[in-house]
Order: sequence, then C-alpha cells, then structure tokens
Amino acid sequence: MTRRLPAFLFDASLAVTGYLAAWTLRFGADLPLFVPFARRALPLFVRAQIAGAVAAGGYRRLSAATVTRFAIGAALGALGGVGLAHLRFGANGLSHASLAGAAIFFVIAGAGWRALGAMALRRRSARHAMGVGQNTRHGVGRRVYFALMAMLFSGFCAAGDFGSATVSTPFLKLASIFSSSIPSGSWKERWNEPKRRSDT
Repeated sequence: MTRRLPAFLFDASLAVTGYLAAWTLRFGADLPLFVPFARRALPLFVRAQIAGAVAAGGYRRLSAATVTRFAIGAALGALGGVGLAHLRFGANGLSHASLAGAAIFFVIAGAGWRALGAMALRRRSARHAMGVGQNTRHGVGRRVYFALMAMLFSGFCAAGDFGSATVSTPFLKLASIFSSSIPSGSWKERWNEPKRRSDT
C-alpha cells in the first residue's frame, strides 16, 4: 500500500486538475456563479473515480493490462460519482458536461502515465533479457501504444462534441421505399407535388 501512495496522490492531483479545468472551460466568465455547486461535488466525484480504478486493478504493477483496467475502472467510477452526486445533492447546478470532461481528462492522463511507465519498465527489463525478451518487449509496447492511442482518439472525439449540436435537413423531397405487398420488393419513387389551387 505504501508503494502505491505516490500513485494515489498523483492521480488525485490529476483528477482535481481535470475537474477544475472542465468546469472552467464549460462556464468561463460565469464560473463564479457555479463555484458552490462544483465545490460540493468535487470530493465525492474524485473519490469515486479513484475507487473505481482501485476496484478494477488499475494500481497493480505497470503493464498493458493495468492501463486497460485503470481506464475501465476510472470511467465506471465517474459514472458512479455522477449517480452519487445526484442522490446527495440533486440535479440542481450539477453540470453533466463538466463531469464528463473531467472524467475524460482523468482517464486519458491516468492511463497515459501508466502506459509510459509500462513501456519504460519493459525496456529496462529487456536489457537483461536474451533473444525472446526483445520480441516480448516490442509486442507489449505495441499493445500499450495502440491502447493509449485509442483512448486519446476517443477523448478527442468526445471533446469535439462538447457543447455542439447537430442539425439535419433533407436535400430533396424524394422518398424511395419498398412495397410491402410484394415479397421480393419493388422500387417506388414519390415526389411531393405542390397543391393545386381551385379555380372556383
């Protein structure tokens, strides 16, 4: 447990930093109005994220599996933190967008330093290995790299949708359907013609 204390403290600092940054980005100049809501949910949300990572095995010896366990546990812990915050404080003043941004930051940052640490350990141990040790190092390194890149990509995609809306408008008034009366299906096209006015 003593060996894991620096990791706990570092992750706690990452979680707090991401939490504050997410609320700041979300509300900007209006942040002082929401500081009381952010302050009351901060300890609960951070503890839930770290508890989820602990339960999933994210604080075991650094490896590719540890990176995956941490990411899954931290994400589930964040969901649990949102639920607990709802139960304790209610939905009034609780910003789901800010909590989602904080969770994404914590998952990427926590998994990132674990991935780098795992690769450093593999390199160091490979120096004392012969033959197959080099192949093992490269194999694990690739898995850690691709896992980290996947998390970064998903984080950027989620950040791109932060506060955006999608509007869809039909290009043509053309409907193409299959006839339900014919088993094999047939192609039908229909145009919406303008309504004709009566001459009377």
